[in-house]
Amino acid sequence: MAGIASEKGLVTLTTRGRTDGLARLLDLLDKRQVGGKQLYFERESSEDGFATVVLSLENTHPFAEVRQELSQTFGKELVLRESVGAISAIGAGINASFANVRRFVQTLAAMGVPLLGLSSSSFRISALVEERRVEDAVRRLHAELVAPAEPTAPGV
Repeated sequence: MAGIASEKGLVTLTTRGRTDGLARLLDLLDKRQVGGKQLYFERESSEDGFATVVLSLENTHPFAEVRQELSQTFGKELVLRESVGAISAIGAGINASFANVRRFVQTLAAMGVPLLGLSSSSFRISALVEERRVEDAVRRLHAELVAPAEPTAPGV
């Protein structure tokens, strides 16, 4: 495994309801020139679905105005979560099996860090967590997932 990366200052937006919610959300974000970090959409039926978009506050100015417009446009159809951080374990073949995902999730659970979101690809495992827990989680995940695989110098 190559390493652990993290990011703070994230917001998640989740729409639930009519399947046009994703298009309406993306239209609003584009109008405000707000780029997304991650997008997930799933259709639950022919008329209903949900979408989650992860935004970085670093590129979202002024966020108070964006938050207000989101609330006015979507009401209870949108769940907005602030103070979110992301942690990723990165490495070629990291998900050849689910063993690393299980270790990643178990490490966070042992720390009492609730998962707000989880995704993976062939080279990455990423979790959304409370921003205040990111630094400790990065240290622990590095110790559990990366450090055991790092070679030690002879005679050390």
